[in-house]
Amino acid sequence: MKNKWLLWVAPLVLIIVLWVVARITGMLQMYTLPTPSNEPTIKRGAIVFSSTLKKPSPNNFIVFKSDYFDPRTSFSTKGELHIFRLVAKESDVIEMKDGVLFRNKINVDSDRNLLCNYIVNAQFVSSLPNREELEEKGLLHQIVHDQFEIYLTTKEAEAFTKKGILVQKVNYLVADAFSNVEVFAWMNKESKWTLDNFGPLLVPKDCFFVLGGNRHNALDSRYVGFIKKENFRGTVLNR
Repeated sequence: MKNKWLLWVAPLVLIIVLWVVARITGMLQMYTLPTPSNEPTIKRGAIVFSSTLKKPSPNNFIVFKSDYFDPRTSFSTKGELHIFRLVAKESDVIEMKDGVLFRNKINVDSDRNLLCNYIVNAQFVSSLPNREELEEKGLLHQIVHDQFEIYLTTKEAEAFTKKGILVQKVNYLVADAFSNVEVFAWMNKESKWTLDNFGPLLVPKDCFFVLGGNRHNALDSRYVGFIKKENFRGTVLNR
């Protein structure tokens, strides 16, 4: 009887020990996404696992520790852990044209389902069965009398277009999309670069450039700058 009890307990203890070691060393970590910055690929509230054993490469989601601090506004994310898609590494040249990302002159957004703002008319909005819900979540708001701004995924926008319904993707031309953070302010120089139009930009040695899938609502490298390799904390495994 005692031997049978040990047969059950020993594996359980081993699993617990391995889990603790993995957590301490970073070999395996678990996170819950608190924001919609990576939607639609990773939903808010989703649980993801990461590991330092998986080498980060473009298109992977990575976990990193932020060291961003803006002395002008005192806005800081220093010390916080964030998860975004790695879109470029050292020596890569990136450029975004009208919301489409190019890495080394290759379109890397062509097969990617992203979440962006679109302009739609009042007739479109009146046909939405969940209009109130979208407005409560901040995913739909009126701009002028007959125009609304709504968050849609690439696939949703394509589906509406195929039905002959006009949806126009927003192309942001102003640098300040967040109340206290400006796009590319970290470059410490005057720039006309925006959320949807920037570059060419060379990623320096031992650095990454990251972007959120929710392209118009993500505090990514456009706002906080390059991610230093020393701040890498793991590559997401289940995405």
